Amino acid sequence: MSNVQTSVLYTKKYIIIFTELLHTKAFCIIIFAEKVVVLSQKSQYSCCIWKIFCKFAIMIKYIITSFPLQVCFFWSVVLLLDWFRLRSADKLRLLTFSLATTVLYAGHYIYFNQCYSMLPLTDTLYSAANLMVFPLYYLYIKEVTEGNITRRLTISLLMPAVIMALTLALCYGMMPQHDRLQFVSSILYGHDMELNTVWTTTCYVAHLVAKIVFAMQIPPVIISGYRKINRYDSMVKASYADVEDKQMYHINTVMVLMMMTSLASFAVNILGRQYFTVHTLWLAVPSLIFSVLLFMLFYAGHLQYVTVREVREEIGEETRRDSDAPSMVDVLDINQQIQPDNIDVLKDKIERLMTEEKMYLKPNLKISDVARRLMTNRDYIYKAVNVRSGMSFSDYVNRYRVEYAAHLLRTQPEMSIQEVAVKSGYTSLASFYRNFKNIKHCTPKEWYEGNEDAKK
Repeated sequence: MSNVQTSVLYTKKYIIIFTELLHTKAFCIIIFAEKVVVLSQKSQYSCCIWKIFCKFAIMIKYIITSFPLQVCFFWSVVLLLDWFRLRSADKLRLLTFSLATTVLYAGHYIYFNQCYSMLPLTDTLYSAANLMVFPLYYLYIKEVTEGNITRRLTISLLMPAVIMALTLALCYGMMPQHDRLQFVSSILYGHDMELNTVWTTTCYVAHLVAKIVFAMQIPPVIISGYRKINRYDSMVKASYADVEDKQMYHINTVMVLMMMTSLASFAVNILGRQYFTVHTLWLAVPSLIFSVLLFMLFYAGHLQYVTVREVREEIGEETRRDSDAPSMVDVLDINQQIQPDNIDVLKDKIERLMTEEKMYLKPNLKISDVARRLMTNRDYIYKAVNVRSGMSFSDYVNRYRVEYAAHLLRTQPEMSIQEVAVKSGYTSLASFYRNFKNIKHCTPKEWYEGNEDAKK
């Protein structure tokens, strides 16, 4: 039989193997490559081609398993540079979170590439990091939105991860070498093994407990995170007219990404890592999803520079400038300090200040500016606006600004949108567009084109 005929024959066999594997939905690049190499050895003509394919398939597996690790390592370096430059507590929290995810996906890499000799160590670190990532992210959100993190809180949140690490380290350390190798090559990969010692049994139970604890961590972090962000945004909107550079738009995006990552993590946690050792090609799906989500998550955190510390310092500084005002009270916890009649009087004064003096046209207007102008406390202004108008100080001022901008668009159509925004008190065109659309439910251009008076 000629070399050409032999090559054709074995090529048909390769196609049959590929088709069978595809129809059984158990397609695996590595297994396929190994079968191909076995057949290729019978044909010198095709042996080199399939050896190259085999090496290429192994390379693809390395890329798939290392991609999330590379993303986390890259952002760990970036966030480390951010922390060196800013020395801020929030960047340090986010850096700690990124380092934990780096350790987590380093454990993934070792696991999926079946480095059995390293698995006792990496599995211990992986299990600890897996129970550490969500608490660390919660601490980051708390640092950004509240800033009052105690050592006791940090220790209590990270204690499960520490206990898990110590338990697995003790179990692996006390196992005989034969049992240890059999455990990591069997139990961790979903194969059966007789748990004939107390250490193998304890190690097995510890892995089950880790899955349960991990699943229990997700809902509190997501729910509490959203509440803290909303509370912070309410504080900012109660104190500033312009909130574009202070509200946590990036962190809100991060929370959505974190929720998506949590759902993906929960699904993978239920399936178990061993599922993807059998279905290697399917490993590319969660690997790509986690890589993209983590990249976006770290990028959003990298862009967030304003935290509650900066806002409180600025509010406190504004309050200290007004020597007649009492000490600042948290705007979200104001008690009944003034009578309803006095609130109505103060509300009328604020409205006259807006309608007659057009104070809303002042760029970067703060609630403390209004309090100083009326010689009262900023908390009283907050109460008069929030209680009687049912809206935040930011929304209150921006309604006046948008109505004024609509007046300019109607009476002075020759003005550009940029000029209208500046004359209406905005320092940011993006802020102008956002507020105009929220109030008028259309863009300035759409409003102008649809306004009958403007067309005449």
